Amino acid sequence: MDFRTVLEHVSEIIRTKDFKQAEEVLLEANNRAAVEGDIQTRALILSELVELYCIMDTPQLAKAEVFSRERESLTGSAYSRLQTAMILHHGAHDFTRAVPKLEEAIAQGRTELDEKTVYTALSLLGEASLELGRNEQAIRALGELEQMVERKEKFVVGDETRFLEALHLRHVESERVIRLASTLASVCRDRAFKERLQTLSMHS
Repeated sequence: MDFRTVLEHVSEIIRTKDFKQAEEVLLEANNRAAVEGDIQTRALILSELVELYCIMDTPQLAKAEVFSRERESLTGSAYSRLQTAMILHHGAHDFTRAVPKLEEAIAQGRTELDEKTVYTALSLLGEASLELGRNEQAIRALGELEQMVERKEKFVVGDETRFLEALHLRHVESERVIRLASTLASVCRDRAFKERLQTLSMHS
């Protein structure tokens, strides 16, 4: 199957806002890839389906989660678990269900030495923990982020910003938040996140 051709076709359909037709095309392509045993193409198609359900006029997050979990079972990676957790966290705001999925991503990411996934998942875990009133768990996540920064591991600076802002808003570990934000602001490449981290670092 030529995934690029399918993707171009779906992109054209989405531009017309005909999400139902785009869904039908992708579902058919997914079935075809399954019959052909083309795991790589299926994973790509599943990612397109997940994104489609998230951008619909009325997002269908339940379907997005179903296909994200199918992608998990197909690839088995820590990042695929993080992707499912992000749907639960950012999309559905279902922090109770997001937490165990984030913990799975962290544990597997450490096994795979996938520092980027671990860092992002820890940031989201801290955020979700605060939302659930689990401040001790959030503080543990902060400590693990501090250690990763100190060890200069590979991660995307900026993914932690919402978590640090949430800690600051709740007056939790304020001094540690200021120190970490200051360190990260000095190396952040994204202008928007850099400014937000600088703002945090100036609080006293």
